[in-house]
Amino acid sequence: MVDQPDIGRMSPLIGRLRSKVFHREETIRMVMLGSTGVGKTALIIRCLTDQFFNHYVPGKEMAYRHSMTIGPKKLLIDIMDSNGKNNALISYADAVALVYSVTDIESFNFVKILIEKVRTLNLNDIPIIVIANKIDKKRQVSKSDAEQLSRDYDVTVFERSAAIPTTDISSVFKEVYKMLQLKKKTRRDSDPLNPADRMELKTIQRKSSSLDANDFIKLIL
Repeated sequence: MVDQPDIGRMSPLIGRLRSKVFHREETIRMVMLGSTGVGKTALIIRCLTDQFFNHYVPGKEMAYRHSMTIGPKKLLIDIMDSNGKNNALISYADAVALVYSVTDIESFNFVKILIEKVRTLNLNDIPIIVIANKIDKKRQVSKSDAEQLSRDYDVTVFERSAAIPTTDISSVFKEVYKMLQLKKKTRRDSDPLNPADRMELKTIQRKSSSLDANDFIKLIL
């Protein structure tokens, strides 16, 4: 006689396995950069609490954690609100969000400098997105300016306002996740078949891939 599995005892185990498979957790390390006063902190607070925060300490770097679910994946997004002086944050980031205010042309021009800085410091070809904030106010930077920036620097630009309650800031982070997944797929598709070549790639892989989330947060403390 063949022993039959005890379905009653296996159910909790199956449930735990299903939970691990279908609710996998992943951490994304994101840095937000931009000129003083463009609304980086306000955008983060709007996303985390759905509240408008209009008070900040200039030059103060802060770390936030945002949890969201995309399909079967639970994402933890470590968001660093940075003044741009901490180069280690940029080097170890998985993605960067650059913010400018549509009311300030200088902040728009500064984003162009930041794009070059990110691509110099982080060699992992990470996603770079640009957020045009304060679209509820009188513009100095037009939509056509944003479209030209997107073409010239190969970045995605989102127009948002932290002051508008209906603004969906979370959609920006969802797009970042999609971009990361696409880049991972591209790397897998281009992975060399020769094991020796693959080993050589591992030896030159950047240290950022081994930096855990807690260590990343410590860079700002």
